[in-house]
Amino acid sequence: MRNKKSQFKKSSEFYNLIYKNKDSYSEAIYIDNFIKRFKPNTDHILELGCGTGRHLQEMLKLGYKVKGIDISAEMLQMIPKLEGLELECTNIVDFQSDKKFNVITALFHVVSYINDIDSLDSLFCNTKSNLSDGGLFIFDVWFTPAVMSIEPSIRVLEINNENYEITRIATPKIDYINNLVEVNYKFFIFDKNLNSNETFEEKHLMRHFSITEIDAIAKKHGFQNLVNEEWLTGKFPSNKTWGVVFVYKNG
Repeated sequence: MRNKKSQFKKSSEFYNLIYKNKDSYSEAIYIDNFIKRFKPNTDHILELGCGTGRHLQEMLKLGYKVKGIDISAEMLQMIPKLEGLELECTNIVDFQSDKKFNVITALFHVVSYINDIDSLDSLFCNTKSNLSDGGLFIFDVWFTPAVMSIEPSIRVLEINNENYEITRIATPKIDYINNLVEVNYKFFIFDKNLNSNETFEEKHLMRHFSITEIDAIAKKHGFQNLVNEEWLTGKFPSNKTWGVVFVYKNG
């Protein structure tokens, strides 16, 4: 099933606050190293599912021109207008460009929001059509052996700053047949400036993948596998590796 609407409609306002400790700079350097290694002289990057543009802005600082696409207009509205940065609100599976990119990325488990193999097949087909010959497709996913071994659990995040008190409770529901995890988020927001409370819920349906099934679809579309390793560490994936990064070459 292709996601036709944003799953971050309400939480987008608080997204950067929730992930304020996520080291987007180090992650951008990690991606930059792949680009320098496999596709030097790249100057323009497309990011699928760019969200609030945290990686886009870091890649911009590294000297790239960047384009980000996301289905959430609310998320895109949070990205500052910067020179060398282009944005478009659209679905990553259906997106078509009139220019070819040397590198296309989909970071922070964006591909795991694609819930079935047919849609993943469409993503690879679409990405190939937007890549130059020899271009790179770099993305990370939830890794099936780790999800099955560790299993998602209830998690509580609490944030308290000068403006907000936020509690987010994540309750997972595992679908073992279809390799899906339904993560139900409940948010409790207290706005200190307005002295008001807000409560809302979001459902995020995530799919985990094995290396074998990703690789089979990639090869079907003429991609050559260059890297599959544990996100950031470079270690060989194991049943403790929640996120695996893939680097594929077009052709």
